[in-house]
Amino acid sequence: MERQTSCRPWTLPQLLVIVVGVQAIGTSGQKCNQTAASCGDCIASGPTCSWCSRLAEIGVRCLPADNFTSDVCPSDKIQRQMPSSSIVNNKAFGDDVQVKPQRFSVKLRPGASQSVTFQVRPAPNYPLDVYYLMDLSNSMSDDLGTLRTQSSSLASALDSVSTNSQLGFGAFVDKPMEPYSLALGPEILQPCTTCIRPFVFRNIFPLSKDRQAFN
Repeated sequence: MERQTSCRPWTLPQLLVIVVGVQAIGTSGQKCNQTAASCGDCIASGPTCSWCSRLAEIGVRCLPADNFTSDVCPSDKIQRQMPSSSIVNNKAFGDDVQVKPQRFSVKLRPGASQSVTFQVRPAPNYPLDVYYLMDLSNSMSDDLGTLRTQSSSLASALDSVSTNSQLGFGAFVDKPMEPYSLALGPEILQPCTTCIRPFVFRNIFPLSKDRQAFN
């Protein structure tokens, strides 16, 4: 007498399309559990393990599918849940859609992996904000000079990506405590002749589309 037993693979929830490759945690480097008493235990023991649902006395019932001979376990009695994926949401490209498909449903078994493919197309004039946070301590003066001389080219490069963009600028100076600042006590007000008093953060130029003001 024979009966078919059910075999349920591990199922991951629907994944955001930013996942390009997923792998289920499992024992991919181990052999099949030849003492497994159920299909679930067998499948969980490795990505290539298969379960023979034949109830006749066959000895080991958990092996890689290719290890079963037809006289021991016919192919229609071998349960081998394989990874699979399907597209759940696939809106067309538009102003609010830059990646497609947007959502996948992926089914995996322990130790197995599955690849998914998607396309990326930047939407024209998509909102884009760039905020520069600069360390204004004396040791960073060269970098500040570089930012000043390149501010126009940076703005132009940003406009080539999206005209719906904003630029902003903020700054900080080392915290008034060791080891961030060497000068403590009264000297902290003026650590050196060209130094700025330490402060945590200042929003010097809030996000704006005014390129001339930013420059």
